[in-house]
Amino acid sequence: MRPNFSKRHCDRVNSGGLSWPGNAFQIALDALKDEGGAALLIGPRGTGKTQLAAALTLKLIRVGTIPSYAYWPTLRLLDDQRDWYRAEHDATASSPLDLAYSTPLLILDELSVGPGTDWGTARLESIIDQRYGAMLRTILIGNISAADLPRALGDSVASRLTEIACAIECSWPSFRLGATLGGRP
Repeated sequence: MRPNFSKRHCDRVNSGGLSWPGNAFQIALDALKDEGGAALLIGPRGTGKTQLAAALTLKLIRVGTIPSYAYWPTLRLLDDQRDWYRAEHDATASSPLDLAYSTPLLILDELSVGPGTDWGTARLESIIDQRYGAMLRTILIGNISAADLPRALGDSVASRLTEIACAIECSWPSFRLGATLGGRP
């Protein structure tokens, strides 16, 4: 089973009416149009980074740029891989990491809580390097600042991202604040 965006994210994107300040959507879309393109969506919680990634993914599918995608919160990908190793499975079954290495578009969310260990950091580095070499599209999402990238993701991943990724700092006001105060959902 290919991991996908949550129903909440899909419903909001499919209902339309979502927009992001400036031209964040178009800048990220332009970066992802080319083979091997990448977008790094970073900033505080609630600014719509995952919604933006879902909208970008839907657009890339609709225009025929990609046939499929996989979305994972980073920690869940690492947990799924660990669980896959522990479980009995068909010898021909692809592991979560195999899928992360090869899917036409990979979206990794919650980068700031994912790696955390040497093993996790090494896996993230491996994913980025494999996708870089294979010229596959990637969207990375994290509640971090550009200055925190090397500390949060490791120097190797941060360096690779400066070469291949368009970074969008989603520093506009939270979309969630209105919902908690009785405003927009």
